[in-house]
Amino acid sequence: MGRRRCAGGRGARDGAAASAGAGGRGDAVRSYPRRSSGAAARAVQRPGPGAPHAGRWGARGHRDRPAGHACAHRSPAGHLHQSGAGRRREPWRRVRGVQAGVRHARYVLGAGAGDRRDRAHAGPFVLGTDPQYRARQPRSGHAGAAHPEDAFLIRRSPLRRGRCSRLVVLTTHFVALGLYALATVLVLAPFAGLRPAPRGLLLGVPIAGIAAHALGVMRLTPFMGVAPTLSMLALFLALFQVASEAAFRASAVGVFTGPLATGLIGLALLIGLVPEARPVAGRSPWSILHITISILGLAMLALAFIAAALYLLQFRELKAKRFGQVFRLFPPLERLDQLNHLSLVVGFPTVTLGVLLGFGVRYAGGVSVNAAQVVWGMLMWLVLGWAVGVRVVRHWAGRRAAFASIASFAAVLLVYLALKLTTPGTQRFL
Repeated sequence: MGRRRCAGGRGARDGAAASAGAGGRGDAVRSYPRRSSGAAARAVQRPGPGAPHAGRWGARGHRDRPAGHACAHRSPAGHLHQSGAGRRREPWRRVRGVQAGVRHARYVLGAGAGDRRDRAHAGPFVLGTDPQYRARQPRSGHAGAAHPEDAFLIRRSPLRRGRCSRLVVLTTHFVALGLYALATVLVLAPFAGLRPAPRGLLLGVPIAGIAAHALGVMRLTPFMGVAPTLSMLALFLALFQVASEAAFRASAVGVFTGPLATGLIGLALLIGLVPEARPVAGRSPWSILHITISILGLAMLALAFIAAALYLLQFRELKAKRFGQVFRLFPPLERLDQLNHLSLVVGFPTVTLGVLLGFGVRYAGGVSVNAAQVVWGMLMWLVLGWAVGVRVVRHWAGRRAAFASIASFAAVLLVYLALKLTTPGTQRFL
């Protein structure tokens, strides 16, 4: 079939076409001299959008062929020719007559009109050209001197990679969901009159969930939509639960963080966690860093709210002189106040850095930012700054500081819900 006129692309013009243009992302066509001629051929079906083929029939007017011609049913986008034996399923195959000059050109290679060997290798390919690989000059006297456009085709399977990545994301999140639920049960068991779990188990179960969860979150970049944001927020809450138990021996923090992290992962799974297969415009590393730091600051504000809520519950038990499960299992008031103070003091610089990175991405990177994102980000920064100010400058402590933290978190949450109701959907966090 390699010598039929309808196979196309035997001139030097095809050699120039095979070496020109820029390749699609993740694909490459590397040019090498033709080594041997073969009988296998591929007909290009469903060509992607792009320029017409620069091969033989594009120059001679393939479209002028009569309807009854043997090659009239083929697309003028060009043909592919495979050299070498067609029985082996090799991942690298030498191809002639590859269309060039089209970015992200996509083709599906089907069985040609040849023998059974051609049909055995029909499958999807993503084709492109890489400018760093140029066609070499044919060697004199070589049998393939007229075909310098021979190249190696790298077979890709984006659909299979996408399914694999999605399977990893869902599996890790379901594992984290189960481990977080188990950690919550271990924390709540003493309040139901059961025997308290060992401290090593209280630390080991959420740490295992964090490890699986982090593996799944790494596959979710660039964090587009509500579901990836909720998943990352749940990851930070679980981290703070482990840190509170390790540093302050405040296992009661898990009374709030455990169910909250479990619920956030469950909600994210219901909304839909899909890893991004293509790069998203405006999602540079700086943008991803801005999103990560901003969610970390929000998690610090949530931790301050949890410490404040535990403080008020413990204070109420002491004031009523009820020395029950809450009094025995909750940390002392002084330790809860220290945890609230630390969360606010560390969270405010974190949110400040996230806001500054957001403005940098907006003005330096030229990325469009919605007005709702600016309003909510500035509100969170102002509210957290007020809560830190009343604690550090005005020296609020105890109940007043706890009420300030609860009011700050409630204001940020209510404003987010109000802004989200104006523009519903799961495509964007705001």
